[in-house]
Amino acid sequence: MIIAYTNGFGPDPQIPELCLIPEKPDMLSRPVVVDYLFETKCAIYRLSPQEVFTIALDPKDNGLVIRAVKPTAVCITPNFADKPATKVTELKIIREGAKAYRILYIPDTSGDKAWREWNPITQLQNM
Repeated sequence: MIIAYTNGFGPDPQIPELCLIPEKPDMLSRPVVVDYLFETKCAIYRLSPQEVFTIALDPKDNGLVIRAVKPTAVCITPNFADKPATKVTELKIIREGAKAYRILYIPDTSGDKAWREWNPITQLQNM
């Protein structure tokens, strides 16, 4: 799954929404608008048959913490033939206003569990 803005899945189909988008969809799969997610202690979220995750609320900053259930991974960059996707183990989304978010992540390859800030404008240019 990848986190990205996409049109057609919120209340106004013309306005892009921040969504979790399945990479291996089936006929029941569709992007999930991040604003519609909530913490649950009784179930997992299904994005596709091979992509499931949990949601927890961080009480420190009210951020939504998305944890992919292995072998699922959350990608913060697209998967291209010449540049593989950047996969993360956890993603935290903090709402800062209408359609404004701060995104933090923990890299999949790092033993470090510290949150890092995701800034696609600067970080994608350095790839």
